[in-house]
Amino acid sequence: MKVTQPLVDHIIKQDEKYGYEILQDQLSAKAKVHKSKREQHSNAASTLKDTLPPSLAHAMDLSQEKGASTWLSVLPLEEYGFALHKGAFRDALALRYGWSPANAPLNCACGTHFSIEHVLSCPKGGYPSIRHNEIRDLTAALLLEVCHNVRLSPQRLSVKPGCHENEKKRKYDKRIREVEHASFTPLILSCTGGLGPQATTSYKHLASLLSAKWNQAYSLTIMWLRCRLAYSLL
Repeated sequence: MKVTQPLVDHIIKQDEKYGYEILQDQLSAKAKVHKSKREQHSNAASTLKDTLPPSLAHAMDLSQEKGASTWLSVLPLEEYGFALHKGAFRDALALRYGWSPANAPLNCACGTHFSIEHVLSCPKGGYPSIRHNEIRDLTAALLLEVCHNVRLSPQRLSVKPGCHENEKKRKYDKRIREVEHASFTPLILSCTGGLGPQATTSYKHLASLLSAKWNQAYSLTIMWLRCRLAYSLL
């Protein structure tokens, strides 16, 4: 009613002119309605989160990260690498919400009891390296489209699970600047596809370069890139 009321008033007056002021009133009312709904949803989510166990509350936080849900909202087109078979889709949902996948082993390769949180960070299981290499290879292939002298690191940098951008910079930035005479930008991604601040800036810039080269809208390019990153982590 709030959105359509200016137009209703205009119709009642039988005014043939649909002025700019009326359009602005409608847009303003629509924005207020959307803002009110977002606040209601946010309050409802906060209330629900307080009742959840810590593990599920953490999974909820991860699923709300920007880019973490892109793989659920795109068409499953195999041509673009956006298709999952039934088993992979179920495993992806299990990873998203911290559930144990079907037919999962009792113990990790290192002997520790199997859990999603452990297996995604255990170096013996191989999953961190596999996911790292997927992101590395995708990023390198896209950089080759718009840059020169792109090289791959031979192995994954050894950092503690959950390491953030500043910790990585403290560990590697000085050596890279003083020894290799280069700059260091850590690309931090969560297991669900969320990006750290510097990774967000880097991939946005990459998407801008790609959109110019491909003569494609930036919005489409950044959406495609976020989807590819999310699928590379599944």
